[in-house]
Order: sequence, then structure tokens, then C-alpha cells
Amino acid sequence: MPSGLVITRVPVPEYATATKSSDPVGPPSGPALAATREWALARLGARLTVADLAAHAKLPVRTFARRFVAETGASPLQWLLRHRLLAAQRALETTDTGIERIAERFGFGTAISLRAHFRRTLGTSPLAYRRSFRAGRMA
Repeated sequence: MPSGLVITRVPVPEYATATKSSDPVGPPSGPALAATREWALARLGARLTVADLAAHAKLPVRTFARRFVAETGASPLQWLLRHRLLAAQRALETTDTGIERIAERFGFGTAISLRAHFRRTLGTSPLAYRRSFRAGRMA
């Protein structure tokens, strides 16, 4: 070690670790970005980016993303995906609309994309979900 070199300890702040909520959508949302969340929910079929959401909230993208996570417990795109999946589930439960149309209507683009998200998140396909939901109602 070269002479004259001084090693000091730099205090490092402790950060709370995030824990996954049992609620799949996250903890209750705060009011500050409520209008932007409502705006996004009305446009689930549109191609929305974090920049689009931030522009609606009139905030810089990084500030918006940070505040969004603080309010919802999820990133903007995770939150949007979860609400798209919930809307697709409701459509599968209550309509006979085809999978391709549901995928387009709720922002997945294609049935392939909807199937992939369904399988990853719910462990089943949209068609199997619809069948099991309807079978449960008949029983």
C-alpha cells in the first residue's frame, strides 16, 4: 500500500427492501396520479408508453415512474399489463368475443401475445380460462 494513502469508511444508507404484496395489483393507489391511471384505464387498447403516461401527468419520465411505483407498488408498465389482463379476464368471463379480438381490444396486439401473458401470469391459456370459468358457473 503506498504511503500516505488513507482509507476511510463511507457510510452507506440502508434501504428498505420491497416485499411482494399478496394483492396482484399492488397496494392501494394514492391520489396524485389517479387521473393518469384513469386515463390509462380508458385506453387499455392503445399503445401506451411510460413517456405517454408521464406526459399526461405533466411530469418528467423518471419522476413519474418513481412516483407511480410509490403510489401503486408496481412500475407503470407492470400496472398497465395487470389491468389489461384483468380486463381480458372479464371479457373472457362475460362475452363470447374471440381471443384475437380481446387481444386487440386490450392492448396485447395479437392472440399469441395474450396467450403468452396469460400463461406466464395465470398459468393457463385464455381458452382454458374461459372454459373453466364457464364450467364453474354451470356447476
